[in-house]
Amino acid sequence: MIEKKIVSLSNPKSSAAEAYRMIRTNLEYTDIDKKNKVIAITSALPSEGKTTTLANIAVNLANVGEKVLIIDCDLRKPKMHSMFQLSNEVGVTNLLMKNKIQADVIQTVGEVIGLDIITSGHTPAMPAELLGSYSMKMLVEDLKHKYDRILIDTPPVLQVADAGIVARYADGIVLVAAIAECGIEDIKTAKKSLEKVGANILGCVLSKAEMGKKGYYYYRYGYYYGDDHKKTGKRGRSKSSKKTLEQ
Repeated sequence: MIEKKIVSLSNPKSSAAEAYRMIRTNLEYTDIDKKNKVIAITSALPSEGKTTTLANIAVNLANVGEKVLIIDCDLRKPKMHSMFQLSNEVGVTNLLMKNKIQADVIQTVGEVIGLDIITSGHTPAMPAELLGSYSMKMLVEDLKHKYDRILIDTPPVLQVADAGIVARYADGIVLVAAIAECGIEDIKTAKKSLEKVGANILGCVLSKAEMGKKGYYYYRYGYYYGDDHKKTGKRGRSKSSKKTLEQ
């Protein structure tokens, strides 16, 4: 069963699903002068919601008739296969090592017409080298002729160099930042790191918006803290009985 975090499928009438539809619309506006066919999704730090954001954007793009491919290039801590409940026996690493062909690794999502996924495959010894290889660039170029949109999941910018490497052959990149968890300086540093490699930053998605905050969509999936369940978050903040988007 596909994870409930893909709210665009599990609860399409929710305010969270509507927020993801707005993100899809905003991405379409970035295409006025140039088709941003290959889009990488990243974050400054871990656990900010990049994988969930990517999965929901992909579903929404497919729902409006685009032929969409997700490539899980977070080769260090891949999650896309578990998000969609798919096998990760083979994936992009097998293509790059040339021991599998595309037909062996492209998986379809039965619940979403027009959505395919290439999972990460086994964890390689040198992920950055694989992602920066000529084979990876040629793979993306080939797949561009077969899909309307390619979304690439990458590791956090401030942990490893992988996102910056992928950004070099992506048409654009989206930065996901968790409200009240990722500091503004972390976001600025991540932005500068991407700009140094010439990344085309399309925008920033704010995740984990709390219930009750004016001006935010209220995301109601994931988990919440009841009156008897409190947890201290980053920077010493206490999260009380407010539902949050856990991505």
